[in-house]
Amino acid sequence: STSTSTSSRTSTSTSTPSCRMAEFRSQDNFGLDRELKEKEEAKRDLALERKVQNYVEELAGERFASDNFFAALKDGVLLCKMMNTVKPGAIKKINESSMPFKKMENISNFL
Repeated sequence: STSTSTSSRTSTSTSTPSCRMAEFRSQDNFGLDRELKEKEEAKRDLALERKVQNYVEELAGERFASDNFFAALKDGVLLCKMMNTVKPGAIKKINESSMPFKKMENISNFL
């Protein structure tokens, strides 16, 4: 019983710092991550993004679920719906799942 409590303590202490590390990394508020994020933001053309968003929404018949342009297209659902408007039946199955490989499948089907 001693070995079980030791192993459970070890696994708990190991997973907790990694969770905190992932949280910490996702903030991107310092160092090279911050510089790269700022550089990427500086290159964006918000007026063009708005035009493309309007075009995609019009063709897909659906509004972006997020204010973030990239996040709204990340799962490929709107892209697939847009493609089916342009060429009906081009994409037979659109995956609404949040699983990463299903999102990639949507993007692949669109391309």
